[in-house]
Amino acid sequence: MKIRFNLLIKFILLFTGLATVAFFAVGRVHADDTKHVRILFTHDIHSYVNGEISQVGDEYVEHGNMARLKTLVDEYKDENSVYLDGGDIAMGTLFQSGFDDKIYEMRLLGMCGCDVTTVGNHEWDLGGYGFADFMNSCTQYASQGEALPAYVQANLDFSGELTKEQQAVKDAMDGYGASPYKILETNGTKIAVFGVLGEEAISDSPTSGMKFVNYIDAAKAIVDTINEKEHPDLIVCLSHSGTDGDIEDGEDIKLAKEVPDIDVIISAHSHDQYNTPIIVGDTILVSAKCYLYYLGCLDVDVKEGVALCTDYKLIPIDEKVKADREVANKLNEFKNEIEKDYLEKYGFEYDEVLCSSDFATMSVDEMYAANGEFNTGNLIADSYMYAAKKNGVSVDVAAVGLGTIRDNIVPGEITAAKAFEICSLGKGSDGSAGHPLVVVHVTGRELRLIAELDASLGDVVSSIRMSYSGLKVEYNDKRAVLDKVTSCKVRRDDGTWEEIDKDKIYTACVNVYAANMIGMVNGLSKGTLKIVPKMEDGTPVEDIYDCVMLDKEGNEVKEWVAFADYISSFEPVNGVAKLPDSYRDPDARKVKYEAGGLAVFVNPGVSTHVICGLAIVISIIIVLICKRIVLRIKRKNNLTK
Repeated sequence: MKIRFNLLIKFILLFTGLATVAFFAVGRVHADDTKHVRILFTHDIHSYVNGEISQVGDEYVEHGNMARLKTLVDEYKDENSVYLDGGDIAMGTLFQSGFDDKIYEMRLLGMCGCDVTTVGNHEWDLGGYGFADFMNSCTQYASQGEALPAYVQANLDFSGELTKEQQAVKDAMDGYGASPYKILETNGTKIAVFGVLGEEAISDSPTSGMKFVNYIDAAKAIVDTINEKEHPDLIVCLSHSGTDGDIEDGEDIKLAKEVPDIDVIISAHSHDQYNTPIIVGDTILVSAKCYLYYLGCLDVDVKEGVALCTDYKLIPIDEKVKADREVANKLNEFKNEIEKDYLEKYGFEYDEVLCSSDFATMSVDEMYAANGEFNTGNLIADSYMYAAKKNGVSVDVAAVGLGTIRDNIVPGEITAAKAFEICSLGKGSDGSAGHPLVVVHVTGRELRLIAELDASLGDVVSSIRMSYSGLKVEYNDKRAVLDKVTSCKVRRDDGTWEEIDKDKIYTACVNVYAANMIGMVNGLSKGTLKIVPKMEDGTPVEDIYDCVMLDKEGNEVKEWVAFADYISSFEPVNGVAKLPDSYRDPDARKVKYEAGGLAVFVNPGVSTHVICGLAIVISIIIVLICKRIVLRIKRKNNLTK
C-alpha cells in the first residue's frame, strides 16, 4: 500500500512537473507567436474596369479588367488576407459617367472583395457636391444589400464654420459611415487602416472646395489615437500622396520617416511601380502602378511589434487570367447602361470605330519624362479649333495642359470609348461626365506669360506643360527663368505667322480644368504673375462656366466629343477615317534651343534685368569689400614700418 502511495505521489509530481513545463512552454510559444498577414492591394484604378490596351515601353498590353481581378483576388485571398485600395478609383474611362449616381467602380470593388478604400484627388473632379453625391449613392446601394468597401479619410478638415459644400460632404460621409480609420480582424490579427491625401494630390484638387490638414500632421495624430485606443498588431496607411519615383525624399518617404509607427504604406497617386518593397526604417512601402495593370500582394510577418516582409509580388491582370463570370456579366450590364444613359445623347456607341492609326502618338509616360512638343497634345489642341469652327466660334489659339491628357493613340482602331479615355476628366455644368471647352479672351502679354510658364517651369511642374494650336513658341533654355521665350507667334487666317501684340486681345480655347488652374497660378504667385480671363467685352470672367462653348443646339461642347468628332473627320481609308501622317512627329509648335553668350541678353525681360541688376550690385559690393581689405593691409604695413 505504501509502495502504491509512493508511486501515486511520484506520478502526481511527474504530471505536475510536465504540466508546469508545458504551461511555460506554451506561454513562450504564445509570446513568440508570429502573426501572418497578406495584404492584397490596388490603387489609381481610374475606371479601367473593362480591359484596355495601353502602351508599355515598346509593347502594347491589355490590362484593367475587374472580372480578371476577381479571379486573382479569389486565388490569393485566404483567412489571413485583406484587400485594400489606395484611391482614385474613378476618372479615366466611360465607366466614370456614373460616378455620382451609379458608382460603378465602387460596386465592382465590392464584388471583388475590397475591404477598405480611400479618397484620391480625382474623387474631387466633380467638386465637393459631386463627391457628396457619390457618398450618398454608396449609402443607397449599401442599404440595398450590395457589398461595398469601407471608406477611410483622416486629413479632411471639418473644424470651424463650414461652407454648404463642406457640410454636404461631411453629412454624406457620416451617412455612409466613412471614418478616419477602420479596424479589420483576420484570423486573430488586428489591423488598423487609415487614409490620407498628400500635398501634391491636394493641389491637384482645385475644385474640391475642401479644407485639409497636412497629411503628415494628420497621420501622426491618427496613429497616436489608434495606438492608444485600439492596440493593433499592424497599422496600414492608404496614402494618396506618392513618391514620383523619388525613394529618397518623396512624400510617402517623408511620411514613413516622420511617422515610424506606420507598418505598411500603400503608396498611391504617382502611379509608381515598385517591384520590390521600399523599406524606410521599419516601414514597408509598396506601389503597384495604376489602371489595374497589377494586383499587389504583400506577405507580412508581425513579430514583437515589428512587421517584416516575407514575400511580395505584383501579379499581372492580363489576358492570361480567366475572367470571373459573375463580374463579367455585371460589366456587360453596366456597359449597356452607359450606352443608353450617356453615349446615346452624343450619337456614339461604346465600341464604335471612329478612326484608325498605323502609328502611336506619344504616351503619357513619354510626355511626363521631359518637357517638349507632344504630338498627342497637338492632336487634342487641333480638335478644340475644329470644334470652334464647327460651332461658329472664332478662336485664335487653343492650349492643352498635360495634366488633362490621360492616354494616347495606339496602332489600330480608335473607338468612342478610347476617345473618351484620352480626354476623360471632369464634369460639365450640365451634370454629365467630361470637361466642357471654354472660350476666354486674354491679352497678348498674358498669352506670352502662359507660354513662359510652360517654358520656364514645365521641367519642374509637369502638369503645366502645354500643347498649342494656332500658336508657335520658341524659347532659349539658357536664358533666365520667366524670360526664356524669344518668339511667340499666332497664326493668321491666311496661314502665315505674326508675333503677338502684347496689348492686343486674343481669343483662346481651353478645357474648363485648365481655366480653373489659371486662378491657381494667380493665387500661388500672389498676383505677381497675373492672367485674367476676360469676357468678350473685356470684363473679367466671374464664373468660368459662363464661357462654355455651346453647340448649335445650345448644348455644351465636351472636350472628348470635340476630339471624337475631329478624329472621325479625317480622310477615310477602307471606309474608316485614317489618322494623318502629319501627327507622327512634332510640328515645330514648341521649339526649345540653347544659345549662350550675348544671346541670353537679347531683348531682356524683367527677370533678366533683375538678375543683371543683382549681379551688378553683388559685384560692386565685392569690389568695395576688396578695396577695404586692401586699405587695411596698407595701413597695417605702414604701422609696421
